[in-house]
Amino acid sequence: MDFRAYIEKLRGTSDKNKKIVLWTIVAVLGLVMGFFWIRGTMDSLSKLGNQVGEIKFPDIETQQTEALDNLVNANQAADWQTYKNEEYGFEIKYPSDLIIGKNNQEESVDDYIEIKSNTDSITFDCSILKWKNENDYTAQQLAEDTGDTPRANEVITEKVIDSVEGVKVVSDSFSIKINDSKVINSSDIYIIKDGNVYSFYCINKITENNKVQNYNSDIFDQMLSTFKFIN
Repeated sequence: MDFRAYIEKLRGTSDKNKKIVLWTIVAVLGLVMGFFWIRGTMDSLSKLGNQVGEIKFPDIETQQTEALDNLVNANQAADWQTYKNEEYGFEIKYPSDLIIGKNNQEESVDDYIEIKSNTDSITFDCSILKWKNENDYTAQQLAEDTGDTPRANEVITEKVIDSVEGVKVVSDSFSIKINDSKVINSSDIYIIKDGNVYSFYCINKITENNKVQNYNSDIFDQMLSTFKFIN
């Protein structure tokens, strides 16, 4: 159809017909524009979906921070008693199920702070030692030194006590006798402060003749969160 002839014909129609034609054109244009808008939007969303799929999000591990652990332990230790030792220069809190004091046995090479259980409900054996670091050992060197005791399954990690960085080693030590074998799984923590070595020792469990005796060493971890130097 000739477009000009169509316009001339349209001029001769009534106003009502003109409005109908005009609205029809507007509706058609709206449908066409809507189609292309929807199509463009779908293409954009598809590209965005592909881009999101290609993004490598970091792996996030949900774990308790050391600060949160200390807060929880501090709340648990709110009713504990406080042991203070001026000679060793520290204080530490402990539950009423334990007894703590200096070991002065003659056969002991070094005096040390011994922590034992005073009830049958808890099996506990830990100690704290302090000595002069005359050879300028690092905490790492002390943790790696096995001495005369054979050890196995060692796991060495960093450990912080009262803002002092140290090293913790968990290992198995062996005591083999005739018709008897004993494996002691224990934790040793070493920190260096003001030229002194502080050693924290705790038994985790003892396996003897295929029987396992678990110790409540987790309590010691809570106690260490309350440890403070006072000198």
